Amino acid sequence: MNTKNVTIFKYITIASFAIMSLISCETDFENVGGNLVDNDVFDTSKKSFEVLAYSKDIESSRVDNISTQALTTLKMPLGVYDTEDFGLFKSSVIAQINVPSATDEWSGSIINAVYLEIPYDAESIREATDDKPKFKLNNVFGDNTQSFNITISRLETYLNKLDPTDPSKPNKYYSDKVYNTSNILASNVSFKPNSNDTILKYDRLLIDLNNIVVEDTIKLGDTKPFIRIPLNKTFFQNNFINNTNETIFESNSDFHEFFKGIEIKATGTDGTVLMLDYNTAKINMYVSLSETEEKSETDLNVDFNNDGDTDDSDVVKDVRKKKVYTFPLTGIKTNQFIRDNTMSNAYNKLTNADQINGEDKLYVQGAQGSIAVLDLFKDIDLTELRNKNWLINEANLTFYIDNANDNDVPNRLLLYKLDTDDANNINENYQILDAITENNTFNGFLVKDGDSTDDDEDRNPIKYKINITDYISEVLKKENFTAPSKLGLKVYNGLDTPISAQDTIVKDYSWNPQGVVLYGNNYSETHADYNKRIKLEVYYTELNN
Repeated sequence: MNTKNVTIFKYITIASFAIMSLISCETDFENVGGNLVDNDVFDTSKKSFEVLAYSKDIESSRVDNISTQALTTLKMPLGVYDTEDFGLFKSSVIAQINVPSATDEWSGSIINAVYLEIPYDAESIREATDDKPKFKLNNVFGDNTQSFNITISRLETYLNKLDPTDPSKPNKYYSDKVYNTSNILASNVSFKPNSNDTILKYDRLLIDLNNIVVEDTIKLGDTKPFIRIPLNKTFFQNNFINNTNETIFESNSDFHEFFKGIEIKATGTDGTVLMLDYNTAKINMYVSLSETEEKSETDLNVDFNNDGDTDDSDVVKDVRKKKVYTFPLTGIKTNQFIRDNTMSNAYNKLTNADQINGEDKLYVQGAQGSIAVLDLFKDIDLTELRNKNWLINEANLTFYIDNANDNDVPNRLLLYKLDTDDANNINENYQILDAITENNTFNGFLVKDGDSTDDDEDRNPIKYKINITDYISEVLKKENFTAPSKLGLKVYNGLDTPISAQDTIVKDYSWNPQGVVLYGNNYSETHADYNKRIKLEVYYTELNN
């Protein structure tokens, strides 16, 4: 970027001048021994600046999957999550379902079962000596001993891919949008995460005569455990199999006009939130086709005539063939978030934030939660500071964690510029320079105690550290400086990383419901937590005149 080039040019010029001075005064420096810090040319120092900070509530987040091609896997939250710090959070999923590749055989078929099936985010921990699959569930937040309820309904709000007001742009869906629904496909199903959910069983109609059924078992083996929620098979029998308008199943666009999708609604007052990949989720209809084939008792290992054995080879029956029709959730998907923080520790800090003096605690949470607002140079004479002509070697912001015993804190935070122009109805957030120029060092990753070789679950979260050297360099340049901006601190999402120098706008996507309580700035010097307050530490070299 141009600003970066200007900075680099300035630093190269200063360094060149210093080298020329060293060469011209080689004899003098021989007596010093090369220690430039002790000579009369440079002074290298460190200075800490106070930072004013407070929390701000976020009314909604963008949560659709329309423009998220940059993410290989998009995980969206489902569940109920209640914490003392942040209050109650509920996340529901709204999704289109697409048609199977072929539906021409299902006329006259009988539906045995219909299930919504969603794979967990899980990893195998099976050892060589284990005789059955064993998994560990990932990205499950909250109390996994508590269950929440799931209700699945037919969606009646059409999900547009393009913006109806400007079809040249993709549509946007936000977390506070309300959706219309009709038929209830599953009502108040009690759900609790279970890493052993690797088997599905259902009764299949085998022979029409006497309604003979057998139990079918589907095993996923060593792939992944999955959530399975039974749906109303009568609805699918009447509206799908028995539907005489076959054209609605010819394409996804025709199908979405008829069946707009489903709402997976989470209800309850406590439980867990699971981050799941809905691109691999599906609705499976397990059917017995109208087409039949001849099978003997021996073939089927079934005692049809109830004589106590299955070796009557002369007994032959017309057996219905079985088939599974899969409706993948690969269309448009979005979330609906509901929050209630009125009884939480965060409530007063969000509704009555002290924007003049700052706060002692900062509440930062994703998924329509809250951010921290930072003012790095409040009450500082920047003109005087710029006239010092500092060469910025390094600048860091450190945020210490207050709820350090909580391992549900986010793994990364993002710092960005809060630039707003209310007069022109502009409200855009921008990447700070370091996010583009120094992505490897500008990180905001969680720092834990202990040794990195220790089990991560046994280590306590301590702090976040963010390097903003280039941003501070631009603000403190003597000439052609960049005016400082208020900064925002949010829970990081996968789409927050810039993909090019032109990718400067911070997207307002947010799915991660995790939150963290940070130490703020408003502490007296005698307070026990004074040294944990937010600090901006600047390491600089000053060229003496």
